[in-house]
Amino acid sequence: MHALGNTRVGQVVKQGYNTVRNTVNKGKAHVEQWQKDRAAKKNAGKTPEEIAQEKQDRLDKAGDAIKPQLQQLLSGGTNKLYLMARLFFWKVRYGLSALTLQSSGEIIAKVNPELTVGRGKKLSAEELGRILSPVFEKAEREYEAALLQNPAVRAEYNQALTRFNSGQPVPAMRRDLQNLVLRHGTPPVGETIEIEPGVKMRIGQSGNPAAYEVKMGGVGRYATMLASIQKKATELGLNEAEVSAILSSNHTTMDSLVDQLAAKLKPQQAKKLRSSLQPTLRRASFLTQSLETMRRPGVQTPTALAYTFAEYGDVGLGDLLGPDGRMAPMTPLGAASNDPKHPHRETAEQARHQRVGEIMIHLLNEAKKVDMYVDGENYHLNDLATAVDSWLRTKVSSNQDARTLARLETQLRLEIRAFLTAYHGRG
Repeated sequence: MHALGNTRVGQVVKQGYNTVRNTVNKGKAHVEQWQKDRAAKKNAGKTPEEIAQEKQDRLDKAGDAIKPQLQQLLSGGTNKLYLMARLFFWKVRYGLSALTLQSSGEIIAKVNPELTVGRGKKLSAEELGRILSPVFEKAEREYEAALLQNPAVRAEYNQALTRFNSGQPVPAMRRDLQNLVLRHGTPPVGETIEIEPGVKMRIGQSGNPAAYEVKMGGVGRYATMLASIQKKATELGLNEAEVSAILSSNHTTMDSLVDQLAAKLKPQQAKKLRSSLQPTLRRASFLTQSLETMRRPGVQTPTALAYTFAEYGDVGLGDLLGPDGRMAPMTPLGAASNDPKHPHRETAEQARHQRVGEIMIHLLNEAKKVDMYVDGENYHLNDLATAVDSWLRTKVSSNQDARTLARLETQLRLEIRAFLTAYHGRG
């Protein structure tokens, strides 16, 4: 077969394509720079709270305007090229940082948040995530070390680790301890182990968490899993905050939460809750709170915060479980991989830091408005927000004092440990 690219005609076509592509890229860059300049001028003299509220209002306005147009466009039939052009037009028209269409038909619109700390120093969500992630990782290791100082917890851990390493079913335990067993275990390759009652995991490579595969019952990808959970919850009349409360629970507390919800349902619905939705939620809870947080150190804390916000009704299931979920650090393709040559590793890392940053911006903004508690009133989440804010202000200060920064980081790590203690029900 003769390759067109090697002919004179092919070279002309290629040059024409490159010219068009370069023109489009220049136009896109011009539009993005124009958006940044316009935003800087528009936000001059405004408080961070006013800017955040305006961004939320912009999202709401964009959603209300775009949805009917999109539905009309899709119902009438269209090609991919025209659809992408319309999405780009709407993105520019409404000043959005991203506008994508999911395979489910759901439209995802974003306005990138940023945080102002100290004397007008601005941090993007990604920058914030990168700065805080090492602190989270260190605090989580300290939390786990303290956890194993308890003789009863140490005995439970040793028993579970022994069973896991021999391929035997592992008894139910809290997510934080389960996380430790997964990290330190060396299970037999090729085995499918019941990691907790109702949850099975295949070991693709011993000691490599990226090769541990949870048996999700036909809903293996995040998009499919999210759609399944939302559909089942809607059929049962459950709101997303109720579903999030189940997802954030341990195996040992999930049954009691399901019983409370089942008591409000008709007998047939209660039966469906236990037989259909609960098994999916159990597997999703293990995946997101035990396995994924073990795969990437420093993710356990922001993940727990995101689920806490969801229980409050601040964020939805799509934010927690969607591939583009703004509070889902581990859902991007390649997020779990440790292979430096993975084609999606760099973009997954950027997305992870971006989403961790968004979680923390939400915490800091909400703490200025309301009191937030975890595990009843055992932990005041506003204390964590205060510790984060104090540390950040010193971290980005031009007159940074090393001793003060070290003291504030120690305080921040103590607050993180207190939060994790309350979140995992160990208060």
